[in-house]
Parts: sequence; structure tokens; C-alpha cells
Amino acid sequence: MDRRESKRNGTRLLLPLSNSQKKLAATLSAICLAMLLANCQTTGTTVTTREGRCAAWRAITYSAKGDTKLTVDQIRTHNLVGRKLGCWK
Repeated sequence: MDRRESKRNGTRLLLPLSNSQKKLAATLSAICLAMLLANCQTTGTTVTTREGRCAAWRAITYSAKGDTKLTVDQIRTHNLVGRKLGCWK
């Protein structure tokens, strides 16, 4: 039986869904929602983990004799930020 019923003026009326059609629609909706939510999981490699946060940070050493004062200051700042992030001691 077709869900549509013709009216005199040519338009069609939708008939109510059967219980099995409602269950199917609810099941498909639940599957789609589950798939969307599964795609929102974090993988543990984001910047919320220490490894992710510190991936680009490594302590840098310098030579007080061979490097300029500006270079030494920049390296000290870099190392201080790394310590504050907890990447090294």
C-alpha cells in the first residue's frame, strides 16, 4: 500500500508511518548519531597531552663565548618556557 493518498485537486496527503517504519527511522537516526559522536573522539595526540604539548620543545644549549647576547637571551627564554610547560626540568 502506498503512503500517499491523492486528493481531488491532484495534491497528495502523507499517511501516518507504521510502527515498523517508525522503528526503522529511529534505528537509522541512532546509528547516524553514534557515527557522528565516534568521530569526535580524541586520539591522545592533541595538545592536551604532555607529549603533544612538548613535541616541538627541546632544551637548547648555548655557548656564552660563541653566541651573541641576543642569542643567549632567546635560548634562555625558550628553555624557560619549556620548563613552565613541564616538558623538562
